[in-house]
Amino acid sequence: MSYEDLEFDVTSLMRDATGEPLKLCVEWIAPDPDNIRTRLDAQALRELADSIAAVGLIQPISVRNDPARRGHYLINVGERRWRAVKLLGHERIAAFVHERFDPYCQAAENVQREGLNMMDLARWIARRRAAGESQETIARKLGKPRSFITEAATLTQAPEAIARALEAGRVTSVRAAYLLVRAWDRDRETVRGLLAGEAPLSRQTLERALALSGSTVEASVDGEQGESREDEKERGVPRSSPERVTPRLRASYALGVTVDGRAGELELRPGSTPLCARVLFTDGKREEVPLERVRLTQWMS
Repeated sequence: MSYEDLEFDVTSLMRDATGEPLKLCVEWIAPDPDNIRTRLDAQALRELADSIAAVGLIQPISVRNDPARRGHYLINVGERRWRAVKLLGHERIAAFVHERFDPYCQAAENVQREGLNMMDLARWIARRRAAGESQETIARKLGKPRSFITEAATLTQAPEAIARALEAGRVTSVRAAYLLVRAWDRDRETVRGLLAGEAPLSRQTLERALALSGSTVEASVDGEQGESREDEKERGVPRSSPERVTPRLRASYALGVTVDGRAGELELRPGSTPLCARVLFTDGKREEVPLERVRLTQWMS
């Protein structure tokens, strides 16, 4: 082989010295097979590609050398950006090579981002446990309470009916998924009713339905009392508020209503004006609506 056959760019040494990213061939790069996230939304990916086409790739991806293929790389962080660039037909992508790869850096980015599939998370935690890591270690490195790890790990035992809902992304938080799994043996009929349809299943929706059926779900099996941050965000609970881990039972009766065909419960407190009412809908959303749109339907006990 002659020197002319080598692909060598002297100016790249200057770029590397100043911290500029490399321009790697897209085809030399492959996704990490152990990435916690295994599903990517096609529409969101298309929108990301359109954004890159308009303003360019703002943040380079991070890669490491592929031990199985010399001259190739595995993605540490940035698979969505890499796929979007491929969609655009670009031959190269800006990237930094980071050999000191920590799987928790990759996992934490996905866990803190919304929309992570619950089963992907459960399987990843199971792999870390199989590698000999404790729940305490996993929780600390992901920046989550230990109860979050306990509840997520439980999802690998989910019955097929629940697993399908988790795979479809209908469950909005780890705690909501945990409630489904734990309630399965106690009140299978109620859980099957909740799984019917395609509506999102939030923690609030599940707690209300289980309370109505007389079911309760205990705290995490490790005895901790705590919520994950996405649970608190979903319920609007401030960080300083006391945390609840059992469903809140209905005091006595509630008024069932419909608003333009949407079912819900009338909250017995005034709205912002005397002509408005507060309604808690069955999809978990709480809204203020004009009284003239509210139709009483039944007493709910």
